[in-house]
Amino acid sequence: MPRAAERSWSNMDDPNAYFAAAVCANGPRLVVRDWIETTVSVLRRNIARWFKDLRIVEPGGEITKCEFSLWELMSTLVPRKGGKKPDWKKLPPQLATETLFAAMRGQPDSHQGQPLPSTALVHALRRHIVETRKPDERFDPKLNPAWLALIKACLLRSQNHSTNSHLPPQTKFLALEQISSVNRE
Repeated sequence: MPRAAERSWSNMDDPNAYFAAAVCANGPRLVVRDWIETTVSVLRRNIARWFKDLRIVEPGGEITKCEFSLWELMSTLVPRKGGKKPDWKKLPPQLATETLFAAMRGQPDSHQGQPLPSTALVHALRRHIVETRKPDERFDPKLNPAWLALIKACLLRSQNHSTNSHLPPQTKFLALEQISSVNRE
């Protein structure tokens, strides 16, 4: 039996142990894509850090929101079918699972969460470039709080964030502001 499996089975009696697995089907076989072995207290700390990383002030500047569902976050990365429902076929297959597991994991010996998949930031920035406000829309889609919160979390959790920690987080959004001004012209 592999050592990781032996360690997992030995922790099964621990009432604070937490286990999660991401599985998918591959023909007649079941494939384990990812798994987590941790404790409930570590998981709680990692989830709290996740929501802290997502915290954003909504347009208008009065309300701070951080309770975005995974569905809300992922739906900002894909176009809408007929302007209504997200086109889930355009979302990379593992992105939602990888994002969920990144939320549940922390970086060992660090106050930083596990980096999000790079495809999350790529898709978010791509959507930013193609989104435009239609004349009949009340709100600008580029100001979607869930979309902005996901970008913020990607930047805060990026591998090179610690090397730029002397910069305020707002500085990292300068590039997005420049993209927005180019699209308005």
